[in-house]
Amino acid sequence: MVDQSRLNYGMEKLNNALDALEASIVKFDKKQNSQKAKVHDVASLKKKNAELAAALDAEKTRAVMLEDANNEVVERLDAAVENISDVLRAV
Repeated sequence: MVDQSRLNYGMEKLNNALDALEASIVKFDKKQNSQKAKVHDVASLKKKNAELAAALDAEKTRAVMLEDANNEVVERLDAAVENISDVLRAV
């Protein structure tokens, strides 16, 4: 016949081992979920970065177009002022 105290001790060790295994599995699962979340966050940041880079490029292009338009307006105004000055001198 098996000694009851040895059986209880064995059951206690088995339960402790199972508890430790369960805790390890939970910890591993949390770590995996955390890593997945970080990978997702990095992917989201890369996407947002690409969107911002595209928006920045578009704004740079717009700024160049506005600068060109501004330069043309300045040239036309200078020409108009010169024409007005010529007309006033002729009068």
